[in-house]
Amino acid sequence: MNSQSNHVSQRIQDGTAVVSISGDPITLTEVAPLGRKITNLVNTGARTVVVDLSQVNHVGAAMLGELATGLKTTRSAGGDLRLSGVSRRVRKVLAATGLSRFFKQAEMGNGTTEAAIRNVKKVA
Repeated sequence: MNSQSNHVSQRIQDGTAVVSISGDPITLTEVAPLGRKITNLVNTGARTVVVDLSQVNHVGAAMLGELATGLKTTRSAGGDLRLSGVSRRVRKVLAATGLSRFFKQAEMGNGTTEAAIRNVKKVA
């Protein structure tokens, strides 16, 4: 099952919801589909969502806000939001804003989506 909107697409991979972001969406209009997709996935039963940032080089305030809201949405439903493919630059932004302590990032397998999914399955 694949669904795409501008810079944001979603799929189910090995039973885990994955939302991928391509390019560097900056404005709220460009990143709003991220929040909608996470909310829709949670509303249809997904508890853990992996957000694949492997194609993202820059995150702005709008993207950080959507990620934080997505984290709150998944945790309120008893799940979690994990990040994969986080570049060094994005890690620095997450650390500088203090958000890195709230997000679980895939550390194994170079932070791949597959590693994040394996980690979700170990915890579940």
